[in-house]
Amino acid sequence: MEGQRPEGLMGLFDAGLVGRGRGVEVRNITADITQRPGETLKVQEAHSYRAPNAEQVAVELLVENKSNRPWTAEGAEGAELVCTEGVRLRVLHVWPSEPLLPGKKRQLTVVAEATEDQLRGTFLLRLGEANGPRTITVRGVVFPGQDAPTHIQQPDNP
Repeated sequence: MEGQRPEGLMGLFDAGLVGRGRGVEVRNITADITQRPGETLKVQEAHSYRAPNAEQVAVELLVENKSNRPWTAEGAEGAELVCTEGVRLRVLHVWPSEPLLPGKKRQLTVVAEATEDQLRGTFLLRLGEANGPRTITVRGVVFPGQDAPTHIQQPDNP
């Protein structure tokens, strides 16, 4: 008989996500991202995660449904994470799958496979709506361990 998987921090060890001095890294990317104007879901906060031991990354968005209709993520088949250099990550999971009601906020999480070599440049995240035409597009996604996006700074005036 198979035992139940440990919860909490022990569950991370059991899953191989932490151990041998390495763990899940997190980065607040709220200031780095942009969205198309007028999208149904408005990102309030964004974080990216990297689990080098498992060669996985995740993007977690706190979104608000600004429309008057519920919005439901299509799932992994309706999601994409594409780097500016054209590298497409294989999306494994999009969670949750329940509808986000109008005017409500919720976390949306996308998990993808990613090797060290694939994590170059910034990424575009696109999530499709289940049985609908509406999408959410987030540009400027970077993961922990990547260089910060470069912003052009004006020289100081003498």
